[in-house]
Amino acid sequence: MNVILFNFGKNHLYFQDCINQILNYNHDIKIYFIGNENQFINGANFININEFNNQDLIKEFKNISFYEDDGNPLWRASMARFFYIESFIKQNNLVDVFHFDNDVMIYENFNKILNSKNATDENIITPTNEFNLTCGMMYIKNDNSISKLNEKLFEKLKLGVGGIYNNYPKRGSSLDPFMVNEMTILKIIQEENKNLLSLFPILPTDLNFNQYGICFDPSSWGQCIGGTNCGHGPGWAGEHHYIGREILKNKYKILFENKKPEILDLNINIKYPLLEFILDLYIIFK
Repeated sequence: MNVILFNFGKNHLYFQDCINQILNYNHDIKIYFIGNENQFINGANFININEFNNQDLIKEFKNISFYEDDGNPLWRASMARFFYIESFIKQNNLVDVFHFDNDVMIYENFNKILNSKNATDENIITPTNEFNLTCGMMYIKNDNSISKLNEKLFEKLKLGVGGIYNNYPKRGSSLDPFMVNEMTILKIIQEENKNLLSLFPILPTDLNFNQYGICFDPSSWGQCIGGTNCGHGPGWAGEHHYIGREILKNKYKILFENKKPEILDLNINIKYPLLEFILDLYIIFK
């Protein structure tokens, strides 16, 4: 098993919290951190992003003018990571790779996923709503799996932002207007290629919850517990999220008890050290 994390931009203290929490439940796992700023992060092997500059896959991505005029580098980095991850997986012949955002906290051994997933699963990811998939948790079987996914990403990127809007004019809703980014494009790819991109359960009522025996957080559970980086405090829930709708119906109460966790990960959107979410944060549904 392997974890690959990715960052393009400034390093933050919470990166170390994320890695510490992975190791709390996965003592022998190999963690690789691909980034553009050399910084020692205890427990992870750092790989400078510039090492990939001469690889054809990265050159091809850079030649696409997607997000070229966007002032926020987050969107380009969020898309670029899939191609850097593919390059690194191929370079090192890695299998059973986990990837997630750097503000995710882990509360279970990853063998839980390996022992529960279908043998045919290529890539697995967390759904936020009808229009978005997020890397609250992502599983990649091998280099062939991520390569096939990235081929589909390239197909969409070559359309350009305007081309995607034109090809998918009815995406989004009044609560969640359509915005072209990696989350919405991944959802389109999943709808068009269901065998290529499977979904983790995020609610106890999901059809495959019993298969895994645990829920995964695309971002909504973490936002309810810790608040958001948009100024919402703890307790917030969004009606535009699958999970948020259920919370707003008072269907679930989140309790912290020293029992078996029913959420494998929390995507904590608040950007400060995640120490209060470390170690024995167990969540059960009531």
